[in-house]
Amino acid sequence: MNVQKTIKELIQFYVQMNYEKHLKDNCITYIPEAEIYLVVDKFYDGEKRKAHIKQFVNNGIITLGKKLNEECNYTNISLMLDEILNDDALAKTRVIEEITVYQRQKTT
Repeated sequence: MNVQKTIKELIQFYVQMNYEKHLKDNCITYIPEAEIYLVVDKFYDGEKRKAHIKQFVNNGIITLGKKLNEECNYTNISLMLDEILNDDALAKTRVIEEITVYQRQKTT
């Protein structure tokens, strides 16, 4: 398993799930691009959200590891996630980009 690629894909999936939940909860079909930052800023509430993302990714990797019968170095995975999530502004920017791309793909 390519761990870096898997982490990226799991984070993308996490963002998409939360995006879809936001749409459903607010009875909308998309988020206007000018408002994506505000939604992400509200959604991405710091340490609590980071811990949730980290747990989601770890659980996904554990599940995939079991399915593929592969062992993973969870310490390294944890360090990679810490590095990815360390900078809040960068993490928010990544989420905004993921939502923007996902939303554009959905409408084309």
